[in-house]
Amino acid sequence: MAVSCDKIIREFGEMKFPEQLRWLMNNGIRPRIKLENIALGKKGNWWDDKELAAELTVTFEGYYKKRRTVTEDGMRRNISNWKRNESACRREFWGPIQDVFCGDNQSLGPIREQLRIGMQRGWEERWENIYGRQISTESTLRDVYFGFDVEGYMEEGRSDVEDIPYELFMEWWKAYPPGFLYSSIGPKKQIAAITGFFPVPKKWALDFIERRTSEHKLLGKDISAAASGRPRTYWYFSGLSTDSSVTQKSLHSHLPNILFWSIISWVRENRSCIGSSRFVIVSEGSTYLGEELLSNQKYFGFPLSTLALNEHDRPRFKREMDLRQLKELLLRARLFRDCEGARDVIEVEFRGI
Repeated sequence: MAVSCDKIIREFGEMKFPEQLRWLMNNGIRPRIKLENIALGKKGNWWDDKELAAELTVTFEGYYKKRRTVTEDGMRRNISNWKRNESACRREFWGPIQDVFCGDNQSLGPIREQLRIGMQRGWEERWENIYGRQISTESTLRDVYFGFDVEGYMEEGRSDVEDIPYELFMEWWKAYPPGFLYSSIGPKKQIAAITGFFPVPKKWALDFIERRTSEHKLLGKDISAAASGRPRTYWYFSGLSTDSSVTQKSLHSHLPNILFWSIISWVRENRSCIGSSRFVIVSEGSTYLGEELLSNQKYFGFPLSTLALNEHDRPRFKREMDLRQLKELLLRARLFRDCEGARDVIEVEFRGI
C-alpha cells in the first residue's frame, strides 16, 4: 500500500539512530533512489553489513583525504554496534554516512537531515554535556529567559544593560527558531548558556552600527523578512548569556565548546542560504567577556565600529566575511584548539569551501 512521503519523513524522524540505520539498509536507500518510489513500496537493493562497510570506508577516506583511515573490518564492527545501539556513532562518521545513503539527492534531503539529527541525539545521550542545541519548546525558552538571560548582563563595576522583554524574546524565537541555541553541562543537563544569532535586514544592521537603533527595536517581522531572503547576508549576534549559578571556573572550561558548537550549528542551518556570498555580522560587547571575545584577535577579531558614548552604552562591532574566511578563523583560533574533533568537523561542515 502506498504511503505519503511526508509520513515516511515524519516516522523516520521519530526513530532513534539504530532504527534509522536498519531502515535505510532494509529499504536499500542510496543516492539514486527517489523517496517517491519508497512511498510506492519500490525498495532499492538491500544493504548488508559487508557492502555498507566497504562503501563507508571508501567514502570516509575521501572525506578526510586519507588523513584519517579506517579498515573495512573496523567499519563492519561499527555498523554492527550501531545497529544494536551498543556504541554511539562518532561525529567524524556523520558526513560519510549521510553521503553513502543520500548523497546530493534532493528527494532524500529531508531523510538526510533527519538522519543527522538522529545521529546527533544518539551521540548526545551518551555524554553529560550538550552544546549548541536549538531551543525547541516555549517552556524551555521561558525557563532560559527567566532563569538567567534576563540577568545575564549584570556585572560589577558596570551599569546594567537592559535586556529585551520576554515578549520580544519570544517574538524573535518564533520568527527564527534556530536563532537561540542552548548548552547544558553535567549529568543533570543543567542549561548553562544561550547564544543568539539572527538574520536581520540590511538597514537595521547599518542603523545598529551607527547607533540609530537598538535590539529593543528589532521586531519579529524584521527577522522573518530577513530569514526568508536569499542569500542571508546580514546577521545580529545578540550575545552569550550564562547562568550565574554555574561557577566561573566550570563555565570557562566549557566556553570553547559552547561557542564552537553553536557556530557549527549555525553553519549547518545556513550554509545553503549563504553560499559563496559575503555576509556581515553586527554585535555589541554587552559584557566584559563578550567585548573580549569580539575584539581580541586571539578570538573573533571583530573591528570596532562605534565606541561607547557613555556609561550606559557598549561598544559595537561589525565584521564582513564569507564562509571560507569563517572556516579559517575556526581553524586558527586558539579558543577552539581543545574542542574534541574540531578540525574533522570543520572539514566536514565546510566541505568544498
